[in-house]
Amino acid sequence: MEFVQESGIDTLEWPSRSADLLTIEHLWLKGPEDCQCTDIHYRSLTGEGNFNWRFIYPFDYLVAEQKIVISRKESLFSWDETECKIPARLELQVWDADHFSADDFLGAITIDLNRFPRGAKSSKLCTLDMLKSDGSVPMVNIFKQKRVKGWWPFFVKKDNEEMELTGKVEAEFHLLSKDEAEKAPAGFGRNEPDPLEKPK
Repeated sequence: MEFVQESGIDTLEWPSRSADLLTIEHLWLKGPEDCQCTDIHYRSLTGEGNFNWRFIYPFDYLVAEQKIVISRKESLFSWDETECKIPARLELQVWDADHFSADDFLGAITIDLNRFPRGAKSSKLCTLDMLKSDGSVPMVNIFKQKRVKGWWPFFVKKDNEEMELTGKVEAEFHLLSKDEAEKAPAGFGRNEPDPLEKPK
């Protein structure tokens, strides 16, 4: 069993957004039913949100097939769970949390844990060019590197399928074996054990 400990959703930047930006980050590894969220950054007048939040995803991984193994019921009426193999992808989404209406989708990025772009060293260097698939961008495999930190772009696809940069996230991905996770336990969000500080 492996654990992706995605600690340090530190900063979100939304240059196109203005006053009263309320953001929630949605992440999942096994599907939307596996979703975890940060708290809400209220009244962001600059389009920046700071979270310092930890997500923990335990999963079984087949090295030879580069897939995650999950068990789920095929329908509400199924008695038994079926074992499925799915791609090792982490979905990150950001939403504008509205009090009185539906939340607005702001952007997303899907991280293929076997092959994803190395994070930019700064927000300024974080662009959609990082997502090119022509071989010009250095790629990372979390199963080999174990720990990766940087900035990644969030985007939406327009009607013409062109990508539009909608924001950026500074994040750290840390892969642990089950034994490593048990020796150095960490809490969800900012919780004990190994609590994270609240952002300033």
